[in-house]
Amino acid sequence: TGVQTCALRSAMGGEAPLRFAVLDCEDAAKWDGHAIALSRLLSRAGERWEHFRCWNDERPATSELHTYAGLVITGSHHGCNDALPWIANLRAFLRTVVDVHPSVKVLATCFGHQLMAQALDGAAGPNPHGAFVLRRESMTCEDAMLAPHGSSSASSSMHSGCRSKIGRHTSELQ
Repeated sequence: TGVQTCALRSAMGGEAPLRFAVLDCEDAAKWDGHAIALSRLLSRAGERWEHFRCWNDERPATSELHTYAGLVITGSHHGCNDALPWIANLRAFLRTVVDVHPSVKVLATCFGHQLMAQALDGAAGPNPHGAFVLRRESMTCEDAMLAPHGSSSASSSMHSGCRSKIGRHTSELQ
């Protein structure tokens, strides 16, 4: 919102551009460039978008997280339960983002949202149907989903009472 934008710019010392990070979790050659394309799709004029190759253990510096308006975590052909060091490191990083810098917004897709669920003490596992699925579904947001992080009451949310029906894309990998 405008208020958040003004607060962030003020905290960053004037009219600094909004800063975002794309946390690229895909190292397969056939998907090369998808993170850059995603940032171009989401970006607006004057914003600063940075690309981090998480599969190469790159992440924004923890000491600079307060300067980011948001993070975008991409999908991956890897599974969130794969025993790869970069996945465990990224999961821990995401927990730090949420715990220490709750004002930083996070958008996660596919693998990214599964890893984010785990970082928040949730669970994610293989698709019980066994095959990769990509489709559009409808879902209804519960009030608790729309409440700000750390709020125990949906009534404190600016979305109080809102039960929006939204579309989402589902992808599941065995």
